[in-house]
Amino acid sequence: MIIKYILSSLFFTNFLLYKYIMSSFDIILIVLCSIYAFMLSIKYLSLQKKNIKYELVQKHKPKKNEIIDILNIKSPTIITGEVEDWFIFDKNDTIDKEKLNNKTISENSNNLVYVSPIVRKYNINNYQNKYFTNILTESNTRHFLVLLQGELEINLYNPPQKKLIQKNNQIYTKNANKEVKFITVKLYSEQILYIPYQWFYSFKCKSDCLVLDINSETILTLPIKMFLDIKNK
Repeated sequence: MIIKYILSSLFFTNFLLYKYIMSSFDIILIVLCSIYAFMLSIKYLSLQKKNIKYELVQKHKPKKNEIIDILNIKSPTIITGEVEDWFIFDKNDTIDKEKLNNKTISENSNNLVYVSPIVRKYNINNYQNKYFTNILTESNTRHFLVLLQGELEINLYNPPQKKLIQKNNQIYTKNANKEVKFITVKLYSEQILYIPYQWFYSFKCKSDCLVLDINSETILTLPIKMFLDIKNK
């Protein structure tokens, strides 16, 4: 639907350019809108592509271009060696919770967010031992789950199981969904997990956990995310 709308807008733009005499400003504005519509369509097609294979990738201290490769591969990825370089520790090499503010986290996690994001969110949560979630949908186009302290058991479910999960999103209860297939990932302190867009996940704390969720969106990904969020309801 969104592709058809974008293509029709491009044809309409050409029609206007040939049919009417416009000012330079109008022409520039229309050209810019056409370029944006074209880029939006490309990004939409890219986000709709899914890697459904249960392949877990591991990266140690990836650079910015390697992070982009991770996003393009669209496979769940464990990142190590990143958090240990963040300026969030005290002299005893333990996390100083006073340093867990937006400014400090932003300065240290630039590799994990989009370039020039219009949305950048850092959510910090404390979870007690044995806390668990139902199966959740990954609706952020770029989400990194950072385990600052503790140990997590995370189940990952690929996109084709959407209907099964919609019928029953419980996994750790007596009414657990026994039809879904998943891979289990053990995440330890200072490790990061990239969860691909439109995958599903659940987690259970094996100890008290301090979790940081890093989400970001761009001027291209945000409208697509909003459109798909409504469509997938």
